[in-house]
Amino acid sequence: MASQVPGIPGQVPVQAKDPRDPAAISRERIIVLSLEFSRRALEARSLEELYFLLTNDIRALVEFDRSFLITHIRGESRYVAAGNQPITEKKSKFSQELDNLGLRIQGLNKTVLLASPADLEKLSDDVLAPEFKDAFRSYMHFAECTGILCVPLIFDGQTLGHLLLEYLDGKAPDQVNVLALAKLAPVFAAALAQRWVFAQNPELSRLTEVSSWRQKPVMKFLAGHWLVLAIGAPLLIALLFMIPFSYPVGGEADIVPRDRHVAFCMTDGLIDKILVAEGSQVKQGQVLATIDPTELDFKIKTSERQLELLTAEMTLLKRSSGQDISKLAESRLVELKAKNVQTELQFFQWQKQFLQIKAPASGVVTTKHVETLIGKKFKAGEPFCEIAAPGELWAEIYVLEDKVSRIKKGQDGVLNLNNEPRTGYEIDVKEIAPRAEAIPRLGNVYRVRASFRGDPPPRLKVGMKGVGTIYAEKTSVYSFITHRLVARWNQLALYLL
Repeated sequence: MASQVPGIPGQVPVQAKDPRDPAAISRERIIVLSLEFSRRALEARSLEELYFLLTNDIRALVEFDRSFLITHIRGESRYVAAGNQPITEKKSKFSQELDNLGLRIQGLNKTVLLASPADLEKLSDDVLAPEFKDAFRSYMHFAECTGILCVPLIFDGQTLGHLLLEYLDGKAPDQVNVLALAKLAPVFAAALAQRWVFAQNPELSRLTEVSSWRQKPVMKFLAGHWLVLAIGAPLLIALLFMIPFSYPVGGEADIVPRDRHVAFCMTDGLIDKILVAEGSQVKQGQVLATIDPTELDFKIKTSERQLELLTAEMTLLKRSSGQDISKLAESRLVELKAKNVQTELQFFQWQKQFLQIKAPASGVVTTKHVETLIGKKFKAGEPFCEIAAPGELWAEIYVLEDKVSRIKKGQDGVLNLNNEPRTGYEIDVKEIAPRAEAIPRLGNVYRVRASFRGDPPPRLKVGMKGVGTIYAEKTSVYSFITHRLVARWNQLALYLL
């Protein structure tokens, strides 16, 4: 018995041998694999699963180096899947070449196996049309592949797609395996048509369900105990509605310092030196940065020089007052100017003590990139950096405005940090913001600040994120539902009335 791949003449017939022969055993394996792939193709739950089967798992039946799938559904030829690529890149040159190849071989309805580009010249035009030869020749030159296997997926007389397998470095597949794949092509085409129809019309997938809802275990149980459920379910629901429970309220949380310790610039000037960086440990009174004294020194020297000149002028006028009495009045005016200059000089000398920016408290510098502020000009009273005191860190929880009314000072809760989500730290509510603020993605929220019971976690740092839960006053399901319904009704009534 002889078999050959359709459309490729001159192949060596495959003769049947004794079942105990290794070749017969290999054919039996191919038969088993073919049946398995047929089942998996028909049972594929989505187009993506079927694409994966055709471009990846088919390797167990036919070896290849690269695989691609081109579909021709509704007259549109496009490249849809590739082996080892979960997402196809539509804008690549490779994708454009595959789309072009699919458009040119749309009418090809026979399996084509080319072991090398030279095989194209050996095939007559009756076996493979010239336009198909040109399409494969152009693509093989672009893809730099030595061999190619193209299997059409035909269903109901229509070519729905082509499975393209490429070979590199002179490799070629076994003809028996190629024949098995060609025989499986109608099954793959039928599965492709079915999955595409179901993808376009999801409601049709219910037509393939063979089991009735009455046969499901849950429905059987309900049918056998309907009387008990009819009496017990309303009682259970009523009981649950009346039993009070602790109502948890919470939201996203940040770790913040309890008090904001800010180091201010006490005088105008340019930053000359910065002695700390973000995360530096500092002590109270430690110098954090210095202000350039050049401008202040120039003012001091100018005032001193001006004071010397006024003093000399005043002395000269007093000496001349014996001959001209008007010189005494001029000396008085100069003396007043000298006092003003001396006052300015004292002010400038007093400002020199503020050329150093000192830490207001012991802690850790939390300002980002503070070391890059060299050369920046600060005004008196402008903040230079913030310091977080160790052991004074609180949790700041963002609570929605419709839930904040249930929170009171002294209520307890739990904080779960993102770096330790399984560990809960007990907290106590200490402060509730007096007004709401709008935060993107969260809406109107209130900041609720809570302290840690006992010592804070050892690795706690400012800026850590987490989820805070506060156990508010007890309520019931009935109260909770009616509260929500009334709130929603009030909002709806604004548009109805």
